[in-house]
Amino acid sequence: MVSCINSGSKVGTMGGGGSNDDSSDYTSNKFIKPLKKKKGPSVEKIKEPIVDIFPEDELITVIVEMPGVEKDDIQLELKEDILTLSAVKYQKEILLPRICNDMECWTYKNGMLEIIVK
Repeated sequence: MVSCINSGSKVGTMGGGGSNDDSSDYTSNKFIKPLKKKKGPSVEKIKEPIVDIFPEDELITVIVEMPGVEKDDIQLELKEDILTLSAVKYQKEILLPRICNDMECWTYKNGMLEIIVK
């Protein structure tokens, strides 16, 4: 049986039968069970990083914010006008303003990735 409480006084009961003593109050510890963490597969959240693209005459500079990532975890792939970026927590396909043939260089420092493509 579950008792409804309003401002500290009982206003009614819900549930079937039984005695009306305080030991069956829903705030009693016997009804509170500790939460158990479920074990099994879990899905990690993949974030899309903030990206700025700066096209110039011959080069395109792409700046990406990726805090908390190690430089060794960054993977880049360039196919025509799509730059694919992936790291531990981040993934993004970046559409470039034109087809590029070569990734000139990239640097990563303090959570900021700078990529230059040609």
